[in-house]
Parts: sequence; C-alpha cells; structure tokens
Amino acid sequence: MSCSYIQLYNEKIYDLLNTDTYKRRLLKKKLGSIGVMEGVPGLRMKWTPTEDVVIENLFSFDCPSPEDALLLFWRGLKNKMMASHRLNSASSRSHCILTLTVN
Repeated sequence: MSCSYIQLYNEKIYDLLNTDTYKRRLLKKKLGSIGVMEGVPGLRMKWTPTEDVVIENLFSFDCPSPEDALLLFWRGLKNKMMASHRLNSASSRSHCILTLTVN
C-alpha cells in the first residue's frame, strides 16, 4: 500500500507530505510575508491517456501497515493550511485528498 496527501487551496495543489514545501512556508511566515503561501508554487496536474489524472512531483510513501498510513495522515494534517474568515475562525477554505493505493 502507498499513500499521498494533497490540499487544494486557492486553486492550487499542495503536497501535504512534502516537508521541504512546509519548511519554506514556515520560513516565509517568520520573515513576515503577507501571504503564508506566497511564492510557494503549487503542483501541476495533467491528464494522460493511460493514467487519467497525474499530479507531477507528488510524494508517495510506502505504507506496510494501516498504522503507517494513519501516521502519514496526521503528519499531513499538521501541514494543512488554515485561514479564518468572518463566519468561521477555523476554516481551511480548501479541500484535502488522502489517497491510499493498494497493489
């Protein structure tokens, strides 16, 4: 089994399991950037005849057990972007997709 985890935020795709992207985002936040994700590129999505939809450069991790997949879920959840607005102080304004592939 393998696992990947993405977030769709402001019409961009982000890899929640890519720790390099997350570290860059924290650095920008510490430097006082207006937008936390400003300057961090989203991943590209493409359609192929054989695989339908592919997200380029998406990390996928082997999960020998269900416990490993659950740990990756929690790790990705910590990297999820959150932004409040007037009606909901804990809104993510996004969608997240955890994909488990069983071979």
